Amino acid sequence: MVSSAQRFFTGVTPSGVVSLISLMSDGQIKNMYTHNELLEIGCALGVPALCAFIAWFIQILKNCFALLQKTWDYSLILIPVIIALFIANMLEATLLFYEFITGHVFFLICGWICGKAE
Repeated sequence: MVSSAQRFFTGVTPSGVVSLISLMSDGQIKNMYTHNELLEIGCALGVPALCAFIAWFIQILKNCFALLQKTWDYSLILIPVIIALFIANMLEATLLFYEFITGHVFFLICGWICGKAE
């Protein structure tokens, strides 16, 4: 991710992460993705996009805590689900670039939290 200025700022695209890992390991590791959501975003889209994702996620967490403090509603049980999905994807990196159902659920719940926090 930091091997060149161009990779630092723009990344290598989601499909280029596998070849970047192979390149950085001198061909010893093939057909492997990063297994870490933040590292996957940083490698694929660059560090500025990673910073934007982190800022967005911090805003989602602030909305979660604001909802918990403002009112209690049984639908707020979804807040731990979003946190659990994110933590689980720190070990797998399947939220953004791989079309698994967990990514869709994650962003659906994030949108619900933002709408409910307004």
